[in-house]
Amino acid sequence: MLRTVFWILWLIGISACSTSPENPLYLESEEGIMPSVSSYEEYVQSTGTWLAQNRVFVTDDKTTELKANTPYALIPRKPNGKGVLLIHGLGDSPYSFVDIGRELANRGFLVHTVLLPGHGSKPGDMLHVKYKQWRYVVEENIKLLQQDTSKVYLGGFSTGANLATELAIEIPEIEGLVLFSPAFKSNVGLDRYAGVASVFKHWLYKPSENADPHTNYARYEVVPSNAFAQFYKTSKNVRKEIEKHGYQKPTLMVMSEKDSVVDVNHVRTLFSEHFTHPSSRLIWYGSKQEEFADKRILQMPEGVPEFQVTNYSHMGLLFSPKNNHYGVEGDYRFCRNGQSASGYQQCKTGGDIWYSAWGTRRQGKVHARLTFNPQFEHMIQTMAGVVGAINPLDQAYISE
Repeated sequence: MLRTVFWILWLIGISACSTSPENPLYLESEEGIMPSVSSYEEYVQSTGTWLAQNRVFVTDDKTTELKANTPYALIPRKPNGKGVLLIHGLGDSPYSFVDIGRELANRGFLVHTVLLPGHGSKPGDMLHVKYKQWRYVVEENIKLLQQDTSKVYLGGFSTGANLATELAIEIPEIEGLVLFSPAFKSNVGLDRYAGVASVFKHWLYKPSENADPHTNYARYEVVPSNAFAQFYKTSKNVRKEIEKHGYQKPTLMVMSEKDSVVDVNHVRTLFSEHFTHPSSRLIWYGSKQEEFADKRILQMPEGVPEFQVTNYSHMGLLFSPKNNHYGVEGDYRFCRNGQSASGYQQCKTGGDIWYSAWGTRRQGKVHARLTFNPQFEHMIQTMAGVVGAINPLDQAYISE
């Protein structure tokens, strides 16, 4: 029964499971761990050095792997006076925001990303990681960004969206939020038992013979049960904060109706009832079986036939179709998507493929996981309106 609780771990697949030496970048404290750095540049340099020494590489291209997993800044040539800290999700990496970060920098934002503790090196480093460690590192990175700009926004994907929202509610200086697949509530009712399960079974998913053959250097393909237990703490805590205090500043949420990880209807209700700013928007990719009363919700088609997209996945919101790794012509195809064995083989060998959320099946079609957003440009324009950065700027940023 408990195994069902963690089916959510489909997000991630297989990698090394041993633990590594303690990360010298972090110092122990009563609240968890904090970066032993005084500037964001030092944080990036120290993290990159540690990853180079401790990452278990999954391809022969170590340079590409390190770049995907190391935090980075995008510095606009013509700053608009605003900055944004972008926080990746469970098992992911700073690469999650390579496209969205670029678009924010194009509009004058100073962009910082963060690497959450336990990530970037190998999944075994998440065996003992704690939610407080994730939260505290985000808090410290907020302070580092505030050294460089006075108007700070937070953005996050999935678990990262939970952390961003909780801290935005608590820190009055935060100007607003951009949230992608916010995981305020899991769609698995037994997720509250994840902590108990992690005591008895450290790894709840093992690779099978049908594991995806294409190694993904930008995210873990499996995580220990403790990682999901810590995710549950982020969702529990952020719901408490939202329901108690609400959030009155501009917020963008982007969600798929077919998200197999999140209770999307619960999150949509939280948006309508507790995210009260008139400029806030929720982009909802769905079937449009009903018109929502909240006109701030933008209902978008779930299918995009010209891209052979049947519906949107949990992760298929973040990336441009032009992304070199996850895009239409990218080097990675996510074939492990709840298909039949024959469908998996067709995806693996490069046959005619459609894209979808986990487990979608249609007669005569084989679906890979959707890893890009065919309506990416519309999403970016909506985001720009929410955060008040409508017009792109020429020669947008000078470093990354």
